[in-house]
Amino acid sequence: LDVLASWMDGNGLGDGPIADVERLAEGRPELALFLEVLAAEVSERDYGVVLEYELQKADGVRAPSETTALLTGLKAPNVRQVFRRSRKKMVRRIDADPGLEVLRGFWFLASSD
Repeated sequence: LDVLASWMDGNGLGDGPIADVERLAEGRPELALFLEVLAAEVSERDYGVVLEYELQKADGVRAPSETTALLTGLKAPNVRQVFRRSRKKMVRRIDADPGLEVLRGFWFLASSD
């Protein structure tokens, strides 16, 4: 979770919704594992982009890639590409490691975006 803290600090999000995800992970082992594996599979930037994009979707934002793009300084197509590539990396990692089977039903891995 050091990657998350670093990304939040560097992007002024230390008290925002991504920080809320980190706090939630303290009491939810599956979420903590998910964040740990995500951080290991993607760059620090992509880690923050993925979390922000998922938070925007969860909030019901009609164009989550557009909003995430504004918040991260990327373009919307790049946000969607980061999301897809990150998801594929996570799926491959879980397929290769039976110890991560608990993550298979995670919303992020079931996404079709």
